[in-house]
Amino acid sequence: MPRARLLFRQRVMRQREGVGRRRRWRGTVSRQTIPPLQTTFTVVSTGPDTMSHSNGQHPDEPVVLAQRTLQRVATVALATASATGQPWNSPVYAAFDGRAFYWSSLVDAMHSLNIAANAAVFLAIFDSTGPDQSGRGVYARATARELSDPLEIERALRALAARKGEPAKPVHDHVVPQPRRVYEAVPDTMWTNRLHHEDGNYYDERVPIDINALQPTRRRRRPTAARI
Repeated sequence: MPRARLLFRQRVMRQREGVGRRRRWRGTVSRQTIPPLQTTFTVVSTGPDTMSHSNGQHPDEPVVLAQRTLQRVATVALATASATGQPWNSPVYAAFDGRAFYWSSLVDAMHSLNIAANAAVFLAIFDSTGPDQSGRGVYARATARELSDPLEIERALRALAARKGEPAKPVHDHVVPQPRRVYEAVPDTMWTNRLHHEDGNYYDERVPIDINALQPTRRRRRPTAARI
């Protein structure tokens, strides 16, 4: 038999043997029992923002969360009512100095007119961009008024300037006959939310916080690029 033909037959036989081995190997794998996948989820606490049951929260946590919200959110939803009880809600840029909220508004704005007739107000501070289950917010029931004393106006303008990170505006721009005035709201009660998780559902509980434990709001410093 010519050598070339013999080599060809040997190569064909080796290929057939290889196919047989692969078929037997595949059949062995197909008969193996693959165990079911078991997955375990572990909840890891990452700090004050972690949702947990009330019995696992630090006593100071509501104050810490409220302070973070006040520092992060500068726009306050200010609810007022007229002398006849007609409700009104306005967003105002406000600063908190640990005692009162301050803002500047036109004297003939609806919420300013309402405050002149009815000093009872309610403030809600929350991040509207947060997830639905975050529930983060600060609520304050307060008494509001227009400031007329130059020293009080100056204090309020300094608080607003510290919030914005800019020089304080002059007092004379916020008194008669100027149209813009400075207002304060002194809270008597404040609340924040305590979050709970049960059966896959989140819900929040409104809890009172110690007003005296809150700190003034300041402008948040932006991180600076490292120098090379």
